[in-house]
Amino acid sequence: MACAFAPPVESQLDVQLLDPISEGQRRTRLKDVVVLCANCHRLAHSVEPLLGVEGLRRVVQAED
Repeated sequence: MACAFAPPVESQLDVQLLDPISEGQRRTRLKDVVVLCANCHRLAHSVEPLLGVEGLRRVVQAED
């Protein structure tokens, strides 16, 4: 959802919670998650606070 990577197998995709679990217990709904490639998922966690999808898109576009 943040880059154009199209994995050959679904196991190369990760699910990222938009609000980290560490912020409290709650019921997670589909609108609370995004699907990212493994690289974008790691990049999202490389800074504090976590990069959201829009932030990741800006970083990915800047690298092109």
